[in-house]
Amino acid sequence: MKPNKPQHAGCWQSLAVLINILLLSCCFGPSESSTASLMRIEGSIEVNTFENSLFEWHGTLYLLENIACLYSQHASKWFPAYANSSYVRIRDFHTGTIVANISSTIGYGFITPFPDYQQEQLWLFGSNCNRCQAHQNHRGIQGCMEQRGIVAWKLIMDSKKNSNRDRSTAPLFRHWKRQEIPNTRATYNVQVTAVKSSPMDTTQQSTKHVMMAEPFVFYSNNNEDGNLFQGWSVIPNTTKPEGGIPIGGPCIRHVNGYYYVFTGGHHVELLRTNNFQQWELSHHRPFLQPSHRDALVAPYNGFPAAQESRQFPPMHQDWTKWDWNSNDADIAYYNDSSISDLNNNHKPTFLVWGAGTQGRQPKPPLTVETQCANVVAVTNVSIRALFEAQFKSASASAT
Repeated sequence: MKPNKPQHAGCWQSLAVLINILLLSCCFGPSESSTASLMRIEGSIEVNTFENSLFEWHGTLYLLENIACLYSQHASKWFPAYANSSYVRIRDFHTGTIVANISSTIGYGFITPFPDYQQEQLWLFGSNCNRCQAHQNHRGIQGCMEQRGIVAWKLIMDSKKNSNRDRSTAPLFRHWKRQEIPNTRATYNVQVTAVKSSPMDTTQQSTKHVMMAEPFVFYSNNNEDGNLFQGWSVIPNTTKPEGGIPIGGPCIRHVNGYYYVFTGGHHVELLRTNNFQQWELSHHRPFLQPSHRDALVAPYNGFPAAQESRQFPPMHQDWTKWDWNSNDADIAYYNDSSISDLNNNHKPTFLVWGAGTQGRQPKPPLTVETQCANVVAVTNVSIRALFEAQFKSASASAT
């Protein structure tokens, strides 16, 4: 979530089955013919954390959270090195157990994970933005240094404690190498996707990875060895979507020849392209908007046990006092087969996004400590099936 950034307004026309994708309750089961109708909002998983991302690593689904100083459980309460600084931490998504506070991210922000399943390597990407120091210490809005490149972190493998290849040992996510990527310019959010060649993809067939920097700047990387510290080049002649589409908080995934992008502001939209010049907007829009279901208590991340300590009950009682914007949507990273298959009996696929005031004061009795939450939705279909359903017409999807 990015307070003080201009946003675009929009409204949702619920006219068809697929348009209801994220407003439906759990009354639908795997027998539903419409894949999108299986998606449902489960509710909030945490209060006052910033951008969240989900990724699967060695069979476990993890939650990466960007933490700023208004968060009630900021690590500085226990570790002085984190004082007055933003950072990221990793939790077990299902239990909420904190797996790691990543000390090398202290003073950075807008960080997202990228699990390179082919290379069995975990990366992080972000910006030199200390979210706790906006307009302080030569930093501007969002606590960002004016001149900054995109920053990458590579998980360092320890043969005894933190081996990617020893799947019997849980990763600790403790040791990272950090480096600014040459010839890049960071803004705010940044994210990487793996690329598989496809006849539908008109970009360079040798591209292995694509990186998106907010708002709509794209880089490609062709390194065969998977080294993402270097080798990035700007993709030329790209365009931005037209028509007042929000361009904040992007998330990018390459699936079956298309680059799918979530953007956010007041609401979340889903777009796709296969050449970064022509953009197709989902027929069922917006993809997300504020909803009373955002104020439910989701059964993940240990939130049912923690929600009272996070002062969530007043937020649960009246969602209209704080839930004014939907932004920073991110769909979980899964291995290749989880993304590309089309069967409807798929293991759960999760989507996480921010719901809140975008830095404004919520209505009483809420305070700045209860101005936003991160929300999840779930579906039993694959990412490919979910995405492709959004680009079918309502009449076609109903047949």
